Amino acid sequence: MRAWLLVLFIAVPCQGARNPFIPLPDPCTSPFQGWVLRGISQTSGGAALALVSTHEGWVRLQPGAEPLPGWQVADIAEGSVVMQAQSACAPVRIQGPAK
Repeated sequence: MRAWLLVLFIAVPCQGARNPFIPLPDPCTSPFQGWVLRGISQTSGGAALALVSTHEGWVRLQPGAEPLPGWQVADIAEGSVVMQAQSACAPVRIQGPAK
């Protein structure tokens, strides 16, 4: 038992302290850089669906969906999809390609 405690106390300081000269990551930075709205359609029930291209492939979004942890589809409107963070971050708008 004492050996495990000794290992624990030795291993914890090895983690090191955070570098004070590197800023903390901003949780409100948009993770949707490079996401492009490619189309909007409606289901037979009238719900809006958005087709978005990402770096990894295609994603189909609907209102209320959570494509990334902490982010939810707030609205799908003509030409844009609005993503809302569950924290106090400003909404992010995903739009179609620039014309």
